[in-house]
Amino acid sequence: MNLRRLKDLIQSKGMTVESAANIIASMNQTEDRTGGAFQWRTTFHTTAELLRLKTLDLLYLLSFARKQRQKTYDARRIGHLANNQGSEIGKTLLSQTYSEYEYITRKCWVIENILLKRIGYIPNRISQKYLDHQQELMSS
Repeated sequence: MNLRRLKDLIQSKGMTVESAANIIASMNQTEDRTGGAFQWRTTFHTTAELLRLKTLDLLYLLSFARKQRQKTYDARRIGHLANNQGSEIGKTLLSQTYSEYEYITRKCWVIENILLKRIGYIPNRISQKYLDHQQELMSS
């Protein structure tokens, strides 16, 4: 989704970009206290711990990590829109999400590289059907 389409979507819901950024910023603060989506450092393991996980666990973790990275990226885009309109909350949102996005992207790379060594490829898309199929293969 490009920025123009995102902006149109926000406005079609009767919101301003700044109000959307305020909602995301408040969600970030709430989720930080409860260990939610923006609490990466307690969610993900170190590389040594990741190496000890089963391949199927890594596939589930990669699926989760990619979803969380997308949420963070979407928050960054709204932050950019709000920042371009001169909103102070946009700057705050950008500073919060940049470091989180970088962190989760690096964890995705680590998981992908471990999977590349174990199964010989990096899955482009990890659906529930794919995970079920992998579980069947690994259990037989």
